Amino acid sequence: MDIKSKAGDALQTFCQEFGVPDRLTCDVSKEQSGKKTEFMQQVRKNDIDLHVIESERHNQNPCEGVIREVRRKWFRTMVRSRVPRKFWDYGMRWVCEVMQRTSTQAGGRNGGTPIESVTGETTDLSEYLDFGFYDSVWYHENAGLGERLPGCWLGVSHRVGSLMSYYVLTGKCTVISRTTVQRVTNLELQVDSNKLLYKEFDQEVRRILGEEEPQQDIGDKPSPEDWAEFMEFDEDFQEEFSNIVRNDDIKEADEEFTPEVFDDTYLNMELALPSGDGADTAFARVTKRLRDANGLPIGTAHDNPILDSRMYEVEYQDGHKSAMAATAIAQNLFAQVDTEGNRHVLVDEIIDHCTDGKEVKQQDAFLTTRSGTRGRRETTMGWEILVQWKDQSTSWIALKDMKDSFPVQLAEYSRKNFPRACVCLVGVVRSQEAKPNYC
Repeated sequence: MDIKSKAGDALQTFCQEFGVPDRLTCDVSKEQSGKKTEFMQQVRKNDIDLHVIESERHNQNPCEGVIREVRRKWFRTMVRSRVPRKFWDYGMRWVCEVMQRTSTQAGGRNGGTPIESVTGETTDLSEYLDFGFYDSVWYHENAGLGERLPGCWLGVSHRVGSLMSYYVLTGKCTVISRTTVQRVTNLELQVDSNKLLYKEFDQEVRRILGEEEPQQDIGDKPSPEDWAEFMEFDEDFQEEFSNIVRNDDIKEADEEFTPEVFDDTYLNMELALPSGDGADTAFARVTKRLRDANGLPIGTAHDNPILDSRMYEVEYQDGHKSAMAATAIAQNLFAQVDTEGNRHVLVDEIIDHCTDGKEVKQQDAFLTTRSGTRGRRETTMGWEILVQWKDQSTSWIALKDMKDSFPVQLAEYSRKNFPRACVCLVGVVRSQEAKPNYC
């Protein structure tokens, strides 16, 4: 809806597409609760059991949390894909359709999709698999026989044409529905002529809309100057890009850099250790590398864990500390995945990442020790991880905090999304140009 007074039209459309709901919960807005509104006319016409929440008690309506997440997902898409703001109606529709078809544990879905629980039919994802919102596409006019033209993808067109029909933004800033749509591949986008073509396409669209292209000179974060109106008037937008979970007591990986152990993959790892008396598994954390009387690290590293002679200090949950060899640590790291050794966490999955402009650039990715050894720099500075919790809410977490609390999940996400990246066991993402080390 572009205006709130169309709430009644939206309810009518829902009843036509999905059926009449037995029970409906809404707030006390005049567009919904007013006696002579179109919304109330639809409620009476379809004999819907209507429940109105108490004023200023938004927690009584579960959809309020979903609305917040819809807005946040749209903000991320708008900023990352450089989408002109005037296409918010297509963008939010696409976000909602994707959420409807995504498996969730929230709301008693038990892994099912929201739209399946409403319709009772198996969800068909075919129309959503090939495109992301505002992706560059080719389309054909004249029933597919015309020349190939550049465009941008704006979602699935359910009410026009046959299946696999999509909304396409043309170079004249008009929106059409076509089935003859093809995604522009990464190889095609690397061709200079195609780069210039889509750059001119974007400039022309923004000229017609009267919008300037937002500058993004601080990593993946939005520039405050370009998005000032959102920052000032939209609390959800400001919170999405400003409220980062960050524990100041946890240091960045750079702050504890020691040249002799900069390739150490065991520090800060959590272990599941069998206790000597046969009781429950004891949990401990690797805190530091042990050194001899001269201050030199004990033992040497080796690619074969059996021949690794390094010694570490581990701290148990009750506070006592002990020394442990690297071979024993490696054994218990692998044992941590056992069902009897795992601890329950509330993280559902890691779904995205971004940078804030402080990340280490490619040209600064190497360090040289005092002995002349040159190696890659371990760093967590400038990276933020988007985490989805079990209740389907999302939060941005600083990489150092994720590395400290959920190293295994972080390492798995890095392996899947950075196949060419070097990922150490504690989940530190290094340069994408590096060769794989430990995954």
